[in-house]
Amino acid sequence: MKTGPPPRGDAAAGAFAIAARLRAGRPTAVRATGTSMQPFVVEGDRLLVEPCPARALRPGDLLAFERAGGLVLHRVLGVDPGGDSVVEKGDNLRAPTRIRGSAVLGRARLAGAALGPWLARLSAAHGRLHALLDRPAILYPSARLALALEAADAALRATLRAARTRSVGVRSPSPAGRGGRAATG
Repeated sequence: MKTGPPPRGDAAAGAFAIAARLRAGRPTAVRATGTSMQPFVVEGDRLLVEPCPARALRPGDLLAFERAGGLVLHRVLGVDPGGDSVVEKGDNLRAPTRIRGSAVLGRARLAGAALGPWLARLSAAHGRLHALLDRPAILYPSARLALALEAADAALRATLRAARTRSVGVRSPSPAGRGGRAATG
């Protein structure tokens, strides 16, 4: 999911400003755009990005990083021991990618979600499941295990979709504060 800075012409400047705040060690609120992290992070969700080095990330965490002049939020699948690189993937994307540890800006979490802590726990469980699912097939001695993990993933997605549908219109307005937009795909 990308974190989109304000209006079109200011996109690069907005992403630069967000990255500068994070590199200075200041947590920053962003608003999600795009579809790569659906259904767990949807367009308009507010997230708080807290600065942290790549080596501090764990599989399942939401990661904020720089790519092509923008800010992207995806799921951590793995981190090299020294933090030199991170394997990441959007929940709604097929293929993971490896990014440089130096591109990492911080760890993100949903802020002010309508479902609060319950959604955060469900999202973390989904992230850990993705970290398992997206590892090379050689790690699964049994196709049955891989199918069970995929079924659990589908069930988590359906549960969240239903919960979000029931809570439409219940979302509280975003707290005022500095922040930008984050893209998710």
